[in-house]
Amino acid sequence: MAQRSLKINIIEGKDLKGLDSGGVSDCYIKFKCGPISAKTEVIKKSTSPIWNHMINIGYVEENTLLQFECFDWERIGTNRTMGKTQAFVSDFSSGAKRNLMDQWLRLDSKGFIRVSYEFIPPYPLETTTVEQQPMSPNVSTTMGMYNPPPVYFKPIFLPTIPMEILLPTSKTNHNTTTTCKFIMPGSVYQTKPFVSGEFINCSLVINVYEPRIVVRSLNLSFSGSITYKGRTQRKLVNDYRDLLLGYTGGVNNSTTASGIITSNKVVLERGKHVFPFQFFIDKSCKSTVDITGYRVGYYLSFHADIVNLPDIGVTEEIKVVNLEDTIYKQTISPINVQTSKSPLSGGNISISCKSVKNSFYPGEEVELEVEVNNSSKKKIKNIDIQFVKVEYDGTDLTGSASILLSMTKSFYPKIKQNTSCKQMIVIELPSRNLATPIVHSLSETKMMRVEYHVLVNLDIPSCVDLRLKLPLNIVQPDPKLETFPNPLTEIGSLPRYIKDWTVKNFYSWILFKKLCPEVISLNPEFYQYDLTGSDLMQLPTETFYSIFKGAGQRTQELVNDLQSQIFEIQSVRNFLKELQLSNLIDFFEKQTITWDILLQLTYNDIYCMKDMTLGDAKRIFLKIEKIRNEQQQILSNLEAVSLEKP
Repeated sequence: MAQRSLKINIIEGKDLKGLDSGGVSDCYIKFKCGPISAKTEVIKKSTSPIWNHMINIGYVEENTLLQFECFDWERIGTNRTMGKTQAFVSDFSSGAKRNLMDQWLRLDSKGFIRVSYEFIPPYPLETTTVEQQPMSPNVSTTMGMYNPPPVYFKPIFLPTIPMEILLPTSKTNHNTTTTCKFIMPGSVYQTKPFVSGEFINCSLVINVYEPRIVVRSLNLSFSGSITYKGRTQRKLVNDYRDLLLGYTGGVNNSTTASGIITSNKVVLERGKHVFPFQFFIDKSCKSTVDITGYRVGYYLSFHADIVNLPDIGVTEEIKVVNLEDTIYKQTISPINVQTSKSPLSGGNISISCKSVKNSFYPGEEVELEVEVNNSSKKKIKNIDIQFVKVEYDGTDLTGSASILLSMTKSFYPKIKQNTSCKQMIVIELPSRNLATPIVHSLSETKMMRVEYHVLVNLDIPSCVDLRLKLPLNIVQPDPKLETFPNPLTEIGSLPRYIKDWTVKNFYSWILFKKLCPEVISLNPEFYQYDLTGSDLMQLPTETFYSIFKGAGQRTQELVNDLQSQIFEIQSVRNFLKELQLSNLIDFFEKQTITWDILLQLTYNDIYCMKDMTLGDAKRIFLKIEKIRNEQQQILSNLEAVSLEKP
């Protein structure tokens, strides 16, 4: 492999911390790479400084580490750090192979710095596939972790326009700036976890409300780490993408349906832009957990470098489950614990507890077979049960105990002398506890250990009680199990106007009202559309067929039903626009007046509407009368034609 030298240019910063008065800083960057160090000039009173500082590093290897730290210069005292970041040369070389000449690096506190790079001799360009093929787990190395080579999917463009732009007379307060968000498959009714050893298939949605925006990069990263007492102990995953490569697979100077790509910049037209993406979660990744001082967290982070507007970004935490912590790997060890004692008054009391297994998930019922033998003079009536969680912090051997559940069961009749009792006791484990989170049993060396047990206390009058400790292994439920809400509740909550539908309402209409789950189950891309009722009203007919392609023979039925509901609203809007009464559209829609209702209104109905003038009421009624007469004439003509036929 040819040895290459590297030149970098620390170009600029963006959204940096403002540590001085006025929310600004005197910013400069310290750079370090092995024995080489450099410092940029100080840009005063700014959070978006421009340095353009060139550094010739010389010959480098793929695993050479580049370190950047941003400081706030102080005339008196110590300069304050504003955040730091690092990258391997392999991070830059992989970009150079895809014809990317610069990258935004996220600081660990707040903000970004932009760095360009040049390799001599340059790397040959690679062609990246755009086909939606499963990614091979043959991996490349990034920052000591294994990531599969990226696959870029073709973005989806939907020419939907926000309703507040279509209806500027609406008094409703809406956000009209470009926004972005993540959408996850299967997360409409519940938060769906991702499973380690599998791929994350999600989408990023950018809603462009301006006529157009120009972007330089759409940087997406997936990171995960273990932190203990605020310090990162281990990185579990760290991968990134530039979603713009989905348009052409790295080939520049070409056109797309929704924009033009020129010199690594893309013009995104007004509408909804959906960018599907995929990351891989290694089997070694641990399950998400957040307890006192110990945290395993995974994050999707996105940052759009926009030329003509302020940058936008979003970060969302996702839940990851390792199958080793679920019911798939639970142990089937039975519980069989017993103890006994002899009171001073003579005789003997013994108790035993049995269960067919010792692994349970939160919310599951624990069935305990409790048997008590009493040959003493005591009368035993009650048994106390507690479900306890114990956290061992670091090397602590004592642990901190929390009682998650406490209950008392009674024996009827009382257990008298020379009698015995065998009773089945059911303990329903709590599914959640806001004060003390219920996590799976875990053991992380020198950091955290979490154990659970059931304490069974036999209440003996005027005597020391008998106590049993039953260790339990708490696991997570099936991460692939989907739960759905009550169909009647969902159907009843559907708004009358389709324009008021949320994404959840659209799903409920398909699943519970139309009873066609195949639309979702047989079309893996369905979730990517993320359609509200406002979006549905603006889509062309051919797009409906793509959305409902999973319905098979029922596709036409669903399209017709949806178009019928859209017609009921759109016809009222067109009716008022023809009369130059667009200012009444918002009022009519708040009163849920659809086309079929409109044609039944009388003059008094219209005139009695709030703030309706006499002239407007008369114009609306005359127009309704005209439409009624036309419809009546059409019906008469049809009847006449039918009577003429032999």
